[in-house]
Amino acid sequence: MRAVAALDRLGFDTNDRAGNFRIDRAVDAAVDFASLTDLTLRALHDGYGARSDTKLTFNAPFAPNRPAACAPIS
Repeated sequence: MRAVAALDRLGFDTNDRAGNFRIDRAVDAAVDFASLTDLTLRALHDGYGARSDTKLTFNAPFAPNRPAACAPIS
């Protein structure tokens, strides 16, 4: 319950009937990547218990043709 409360404080929709918690942010030419990164890290830390030694796995099905600049490094 503490994790859901933390996500709620960050602005997430905590109604999980759709199977996940949601938050929408505008991403345009003036996007503030620092604030998006801060939000992501706070959600992972406060809501999901991730710490510096937590191994994260990502699934990005909408990015099948990643540019070479996004090659995995580890």
